[in-house]
Amino acid sequence: MDRRSSSWPLGLLTLILAPVAAAMLLYQLDPYDPAPVPIHEFSQQPMVVPKLNSRMLQGSEMIGVGKLLGPEDIAYHPDSHLIYTGCADGWVRRVTLNDSGVQNWAFTGGRPLGVALGRHGQLIIADAEMPCLKYHIQGERKGSMDKFIDNLSGIPDNIQYDGNSLAWDLALKYPWIQKVVAIMERYKVWPHMEKNGGVLVVELEVNPIAYYYDLDLLEVTSGVKIGNHLYCGSITAPYLIRLVLHQHAAHATL
Repeated sequence: MDRRSSSWPLGLLTLILAPVAAAMLLYQLDPYDPAPVPIHEFSQQPMVVPKLNSRMLQGSEMIGVGKLLGPEDIAYHPDSHLIYTGCADGWVRRVTLNDSGVQNWAFTGGRPLGVALGRHGQLIIADAEMPCLKYHIQGERKGSMDKFIDNLSGIPDNIQYDGNSLAWDLALKYPWIQKVVAIMERYKVWPHMEKNGGVLVVELEVNPIAYYYDLDLLEVTSGVKIGNHLYCGSITAPYLIRLVLHQHAAHATL
């Protein structure tokens, strides 16, 4: 019997199992402490939405192409008509609403993710690599930056001000997810699997109203309605997405 023909299945099996074993070893050696996988989260019934726009990208405009690298979250200041967003290169940039001009505004030195306007003229910034920051955009301390809060559990992601002196931080919920994300970010092996992204419109009574999405829309992380436009941020795209709602409204499903 030909030894070469008998050994090729073993070689193929080794080729398949070696990357799996390496990934398991890397996971075990990483210092993060994972929690059990929340299996119950995957058993929920699909949500029914009465109105859909399943081709959101067809009517969208890309804002700040090449200047807004991973604009993860969006905060709008209605008095100045400025949009603030945190980018992957450490800059918080602002976009003028009338002409979509992009300006470098504040450098955090980390990875600014969530941004929210505070009660007293500050922009609060949730940074994944730095303490949460507070940047004064008006008043006597305009242009200065302070630490907002430190030592948060998890990875500070989005942050929202509720209009009643409270800021809500949306850190990653499960430690095992944090661990996988950290490993993938560290070794630059992030797979672009987050397709079919979009924005869900929900009433205050938690009733879904409309869903704007697209099969080719990747890694959408924020959506803000400003006037008659929907602005969307992304963790990886080099631009903001803008959709004119009255021209591309969601329609009732059959």
